[in-house]
Amino acid sequence: MLVGILAGVTLHHRYERAIEEKVIATRSEIRRFHTQVMIQAAMENVPLTQRGYPVVVEPEWFAGNRPANLLLGPTYPWVEIAGQAERDRLHPARRIATSRSLAQFWYNPYQGVVRGRVPDSVSDATALRLYNRINDSDVARIY
Repeated sequence: MLVGILAGVTLHHRYERAIEEKVIATRSEIRRFHTQVMIQAAMENVPLTQRGYPVVVEPEWFAGNRPANLLLGPTYPWVEIAGQAERDRLHPARRIATSRSLAQFWYNPYQGVVRGRVPDSVSDATALRLYNRINDSDVARIY
């Protein structure tokens, strides 16, 4: 019985460590994404919004190594560009990738912000903590 308990604790720690590594990597990828948006805005070689941010994001900006949201994986679309109706939003309305049609990242070209979505979690509180952590934000609600 003791061996079973120790095995369970070990597996739990490995799982937690794997999640932590994905969180750290995804935070880094969001920063890298945002940095490239700012570089493109400063260079002014692409169409910009009135506020000075690129209208679209091109995978070529990343030289074949586009950012990835390791919490979601490659089966999700890469990036969703906020439309005119969302121009004042700093965060996407749908912060949890509840379906495979929602993108890993959300970019608002009117505000110049990039956000990563999080996977469905066991609780809304867990999803909220994860969302705030990867995006360096402090939103009060996940929905």
